[in-house]
Amino acid sequence: MKALLIYATALFTSLSAMASDSVFLISAEKDKVMVIDLKSTLGRDVKVTIVDLKNDIVFGEQFKAKAPERRYNLSKLNTGTFTVIVEEENKISYQRVYLSKNSLLIDNDIDEIVKPAILTKDNLWCLKGVNTKYTGNVAIIDTDGNRIFNDQIKTGDNEKVYNVSKLRAGEYTMMYTVNGKSFRYNLNKK
Repeated sequence: MKALLIYATALFTSLSAMASDSVFLISAEKDKVMVIDLKSTLGRDVKVTIVDLKNDIVFGEQFKAKAPERRYNLSKLNTGTFTVIVEEENKISYQRVYLSKNSLLIDNDIDEIVKPAILTKDNLWCLKGVNTKYTGNVAIIDTDGNRIFNDQIKTGDNEKVYNVSKLRAGEYTMMYTVNGKSFRYNLNKK
């Protein structure tokens, strides 16, 4: 029965991930071994973090993806609910795993945050590819740490353009925050 439960979980997780446009597929093997599919990130840097319900990091590593899969034995962890965070250059994926005394179950729901790109032309700064699933916040900060501009990005927006012609020449930081994750861009206003 245990083997059937793990197999069924792996099958449903595989089907769910294939149906989405997720980069990462997390599946379960026997003996509480979790497998992360890294085929789409070969040759790139990847960061894997596992956090508990208190958001405490119980495992973390950063590496260059050289193999199509990476296995993690979770048998040393306490029973409970954990979130696996897989981060690469353009995307952060979150997936829950449930560890009991005898099994590893993986939630089919994969939550993703796409890292936006910043484009600048003359006095226009454009934040493209912002996450459309969550409300986010954009701030422009000067070199003294003063927040000189603040804007909320609503669900459904995927780009925002800011006219910075009234800013003095100098260096600024644009910070985009969504779902508890912040992305910083250092910009120079001429």
